[in-house]
Order: sequence, then C-alpha cells, then structure tokens
Amino acid sequence: MKLSIFTQTLVGILISSSAYAGYTDIPQDQLGAYKKAFLIAGENSSLPNCSGYVSNRFLDTYITNATSGKVNQNGDQPILIFEKADKDNSKYIATVMSSRDYKIITSIKVEEFAIEDINVGDLLHPKLAKGYVLKSAAECH
Repeated sequence: MKLSIFTQTLVGILISSSAYAGYTDIPQDQLGAYKKAFLIAGENSSLPNCSGYVSNRFLDTYITNATSGKVNQNGDQPILIFEKADKDNSKYIATVMSSRDYKIITSIKVEEFAIEDINVGDLLHPKLAKGYVLKSAAECH
C-alpha cells in the first residue's frame, strides 16, 4: 500500500512538473508589472470570439486578481500563466497567448476548478481522494 501511495505521488509530481516545463515563477515583486503589461497589450488586442462560461465574464479580471504567475522563458505559447487559489477550495488558471513579438494578446483561456472527491482507482477498486476538478472554462481569441 505504501508503494502504491508513493507511486501515485511520484506520478503526480512528474505530471505537474512536465505541465510547466519551460516556465519560471514570476517573482512577487514583478507580478504587478506583468499584470500591467497584460492590460496594456489588451488595449491593442481584439478578442471578439469567445466561447464557454466562467463566473466572471470579464476575463481580464482573472489576470488582475491573480496571486501568482509563470512566464515561459523559451518564448513558447502560452507565454503567461496566472493563477489564484481561494480559501473556499477553488482556484483558477488563466493562460495568455500572444503574437510573435509578445505585444498583442491573441488568446485568453480561463479555467475554474474546485476541490471535490475524485476516484484515483477504478470502478472495481475505488480509491477516493480530494483533487481539483474543472468546473468551467472560457476562451476568447
């Protein structure tokens, strides 16, 4: 049983770290500058095609309220990822894609998650755990 839990933890760490490969954390003292740069780039961008639904229809609010972020130093897309975890066991992730010169926003995607029971086993051998579950998503491009 201990090996099983260790294996699950290791797999979770590997998946999590590979999802952010190439990204570095935005230092807290620079997070405000990244948010402001996003707002400035947004003024020059047009994102008329939106799909999906999230609790706040103004997607830029997710960026300005973010408490942490990551930047892709390799220049790959998405170039920026903003996140915020709330005390009510919810979190959101906002990803920003840009033009090649990084001056115009070409896409914003917001995903809202909540902590719920998930089955990390199967139907024959259920193993319930708490995990983030995607509740809603929206994207404008």
